Amino acid sequence: MSQALRPYSPQSPEPTAELSSVPAAAGIGPRLARLRDQFGFADLCYYYDLTTLDQWSVGGLEKAKLIKKMTKRRNLFTSSVAARKLWQDQSRCYHSAEEDLQAMFDRPCHHWNLGPSQGPLRKSLYRHGYQHKLTLSIPCPLATAMTGRFTLLFANGDEHQQTLDSLEALTAELRLTNLQLSLDYSRDINPLVDYNIISPVSAYVLKLLAQGHSRDSMAQTMNLTLRGIDYHIGVLKQSLQASNIANLIDKGNKVRLL
Repeated sequence: MSQALRPYSPQSPEPTAELSSVPAAAGIGPRLARLRDQFGFADLCYYYDLTTLDQWSVGGLEKAKLIKKMTKRRNLFTSSVAARKLWQDQSRCYHSAEEDLQAMFDRPCHHWNLGPSQGPLRKSLYRHGYQHKLTLSIPCPLATAMTGRFTLLFANGDEHQQTLDSLEALTAELRLTNLQLSLDYSRDINPLVDYNIISPVSAYVLKLLAQGHSRDSMAQTMNLTLRGIDYHIGVLKQSLQASNIANLIDKGNKVRLL
């Protein structure tokens, strides 16, 4: 039997399954701060990301546009306010750093280029009190299409070298952290919604389909026509490359939308 529906409005918070009683914004930051203090670097940024952009370049959304969308992610989490301010500042410089952004998707460990060709990025980093930047990409064991990206910020060369010397231990700790964050929050911070590859409304339609609701009940509750419901189902099928509703729900589970 399907669950009772509650009214939904696009203006209301995105309806997602809550696996943790602590909201993502309040739960992730302190974990990042503990890792920062444990390993002795200046700050840490985290976001749950797509493993590769290639398979999601659909519907006219080219890879270059996806990279630009990445710089405007809502669900970015940091170990401090200073690190968040840096991200916001640097997002204005990323137009000249597409090679670095692409490299994050290609390499598990990426040292950001801060040479003469990246003057704006380097100046922004120095202005906020950091000197080096390293991104470690940790695959999600729950969904091969997803990866946790941890960007480490260093105030000086000693911090940077100390981290490189303990990289194996740090990577092991990040794997555990990424697994726990995925279990607790992956449905709330899903990058498919954050990149707007799948809209919050489409994600809600998928959730209701998985709960067994009919098109009629969804249309009534969401104040949409049947045609509108069918539109979102069509978009979901295209985006997730699903052949039917059962296949769509299966693939939705595999990318942590359900």
